[in-house]
Amino acid sequence: MKGSGPRSRYDVRRAWECPECHRREWTTGAVVNRRCDCLAKADPPRLTWMRLIEEKPKHRRNAFPPLDDPEPPAA
Repeated sequence: MKGSGPRSRYDVRRAWECPECHRREWTTGAVVNRRCDCLAKADPPRLTWMRLIEEKPKHRRNAFPPLDDPEPPAA
């Protein structure tokens, strides 16, 4: 029986947030821009583009321990 494989391992969705109404949407990685219709019925109607929310990368443990500071040279 085959498992889910890498599909569940990597999340390639993008998160978008409207700067006016703070509504959030999640799309596939193929979507490069998103428009919010929150101010479409305002007078005058305006288009609002959503901002891409980039998540901070998960911190990986350092594979190599930090080197000890060498002693300063004698002057």
